[in-house]
Amino acid sequence: MATVEYEDGCLKDVETRYNAEALWGYDMKMGAPATALSLFYLTGLIILIQLLMARNRNTFYMIVVVIAAWAEGGGYSAAVYTVQHDCEKDLFDSFLAAQVIILLVPNFIEATMYASASKVTVFGRAPRDHFWQRPAFVTWFYTISDIVTIVIQAIGIGIWGSAQTADEYDPDQATVGAWIVVAGLIAQIVSQSVFLLEQLYLQTKIDKVYAELPEIRAMYFSIYLIWAFLQIRNIYRLIAFIQRSVANKDEDGGGGAGSNQAAFFILEALMILMSCVVFAIYPPGWLLPRASAKKVEMQAERVGTDAEKEGYDEDLNAPAEIPDSVRRWVLWPFVRYPWLGKVF
Repeated sequence: MATVEYEDGCLKDVETRYNAEALWGYDMKMGAPATALSLFYLTGLIILIQLLMARNRNTFYMIVVVIAAWAEGGGYSAAVYTVQHDCEKDLFDSFLAAQVIILLVPNFIEATMYASASKVTVFGRAPRDHFWQRPAFVTWFYTISDIVTIVIQAIGIGIWGSAQTADEYDPDQATVGAWIVVAGLIAQIVSQSVFLLEQLYLQTKIDKVYAELPEIRAMYFSIYLIWAFLQIRNIYRLIAFIQRSVANKDEDGGGGAGSNQAAFFILEALMILMSCVVFAIYPPGWLLPRASAKKVEMQAERVGTDAEKEGYDEDLNAPAEIPDSVRRWVLWPFVRYPWLGKVF
């Protein structure tokens, strides 16, 4: 009786593009991606409900997080498909879709973080002595830098992914793709680091009374927390792709942190999920003032006029409308500990 030989869970002669374990670099179990997609869809739904309930005109940008969370869930749905149809169907398109979505979607969460920081700065009436202190710069400069890194990483992951399923594995092509992704991740980490330093500085320059408000300190706390989760994920991805670049394995180019399921779901999936959850715990729609950010910014630009002598204008002074439940369960640490959420 002939002996049936298996390799990576499939018959030995099965092509790589049909073999989930060969594609991912490890034997991915169904539970992890299924749990991830469920939690991302749920978190996105919670943020959407909060956004609709708050109806704060300054936080419509939060719809980006909702879409990002659901898109991330879609990435893990593609991962689930590769596990369900392992050794049966061509998995390359699903594998590549999962890789691209999971790698690139966090950039949109970063863009939302930048927008939140910009809104806080607008209402804090921070000085505009230099162009980089302007809220518009915070939003657009870092968002554009995100777009650049998305393009770089998308090119790299496309080259790297194609090498995994070529008729003959091309280690040189895989290495080139991985190093392009590394370049994009380095640019992303540098951009985020500059953003953090700028926000730490601007927080010391905003209006002191405004800066002491529990909801504003909570906003800063959430921004720094999201930054930390995203940076941990970016550093993990950087290490994983550097390891892939230098591994130069003859068959799948894997190895290192990127080929360990526990590391992937803790340092990638969990970090991105937590960055979305922070937006749900500290909802900007309820923590930011309801005044018009656009009008406040226009007033700040009217140097040398009688802008500050004008009477009360609700569009310029309307405070945040914070539900009692948010004050009771979210803001109480910031009320009790005046130093929480402050830099100095």
